[in-house]
Amino acid sequence: KPVKIKPMDKSLRFKDGDDIDRFIQDFEDAAFIDGASDLDKCIQVKFSIPDKDTKTVIESMEGYKFKRWVILKNEM
Repeated sequence: KPVKIKPMDKSLRFKDGDDIDRFIQDFEDAAFIDGASDLDKCIQVKFSIPDKDTKTVIESMEGYKFKRWVILKNEM
């Protein structure tokens, strides 16, 4: 059953110029607290990224296409 990731920090968003490693760690921490699976993380990570072009890039990544979080976070 899917789990909605609800970060305690409501401002958890990735913007150009942000530290991607810090964003991923904060996102993974929020996912862990909510009991989200790697599939949940793959599906929901793009909702924390307001820039449409960046979302499009993420959606084109192999990890996103095949819903493999370990691959996706390394591609990011």
